Amino acid sequence: MTRRNSLNQYLLKYYSYIVVVILCIRVLTENFGVGPLVSILLYGISLPVLFKVYKLNKYVFINVLIIGSIILYGFFNIYGSSDGSFSSARAIIRYLSYFIVFLIFYKVPIKLNLIMRAYGFLILVQFIAWSFQTIIGVDWPSGTMYSRNHIGYFIIPYLFITLLYYKGNVKSSLSLLFAFMLGGLGAIVAAISSLTKYMFDRSFLKALKMSIIIVPIFLLMTYLFLSNRIVEQVDSFGEIPDRLETFDAGHSGSFTWRMVTWYYLVNEVIERDAYIFGLGLDTTSTGANIFGLEPHNDYVKVFTEFGLVGLALFLLLIYHHMKFLNRKRKNNRLVQSLYYSFLGLIIGMLVGNILVHTSLWWFYFGILGLSLNKKYKRIK
Repeated sequence: MTRRNSLNQYLLKYYSYIVVVILCIRVLTENFGVGPLVSILLYGISLPVLFKVYKLNKYVFINVLIIGSIILYGFFNIYGSSDGSFSSARAIIRYLSYFIVFLIFYKVPIKLNLIMRAYGFLILVQFIAWSFQTIIGVDWPSGTMYSRNHIGYFIIPYLFITLLYYKGNVKSSLSLLFAFMLGGLGAIVAAISSLTKYMFDRSFLKALKMSIIIVPIFLLMTYLFLSNRIVEQVDSFGEIPDRLETFDAGHSGSFTWRMVTWYYLVNEVIERDAYIFGLGLDTTSTGANIFGLEPHNDYVKVFTEFGLVGLALFLLLIYHHMKFLNRKRKNNRLVQSLYYSFLGLIIGMLVGNILVHTSLWWFYFGILGLSLNKKYKRIK
């Protein structure tokens, strides 16, 4: 090995650790409101990579066009909404950071094992922090993340990568058990739905055989960790008509107040004649400049902020990405893991605020970029 190659290897290793440390910082500081600052730090270390971005393949190029269209559209429609403030620039920083992470891993051969060790460590930290918060009586224990649902969705890609790529049944089972313990119904339904799809993709007969063992275990965990939540949801269903009439999104029943919120947001868009272009970027986020309601449904969120135009672009992006993953997953176990992860996430988007879950998407798009990296097979 020449001296120059040795230096390049050293710099690559040094750079890889810096990238992974920044990803970890983003997860560990999610509750401190410094997300944009960490993203800007990420932009800074990405400059060497961005200067070398060329010869993007067809998949990346198409996604650049779609993502770029959404971001530019969102940027310009801020000024036409509410008071014309550019306070929603943080959303531009957030969404652009997803693509920056993808590009870094797409161009730099960072080792997958390094990323997954960091990923596993962060989930362990969430478990320890969540357990401690539960013991001392914190009302809504959520580890270092914004909510327990955020932890649940963060677990999904780790679950499928350890299960399908590493064949790690113990790690994947423990991560799923932790998701049940958290009690977030949205993340559990998303993970179980995607696992069910995986089982039936293997073969119908194998799925039936596996269900004999797995279904009783799932029912037991549901009874132990989710029975109270399910009863709460069912009991609140009768309140839906009255709460829709009065726009009462409070009180019990997380699914019920979600429905009230969706109804309110969609009505707000229609009453303002904003159903074509939306109300403006980030207007559904807490502290935003219109009404600051978290929709807990990313499709409603996109429609409210971007209108039918943005929703069409968003669905096109999901369709194109799923089509690509489905085509590549037969010969690439890492892509196969991402296929089932993404399937779970788009199901979770029906009841969750997943689009703004920066910690999750940094790891997802990082690993996606690595799966497309031409050197990936040599850097496991």
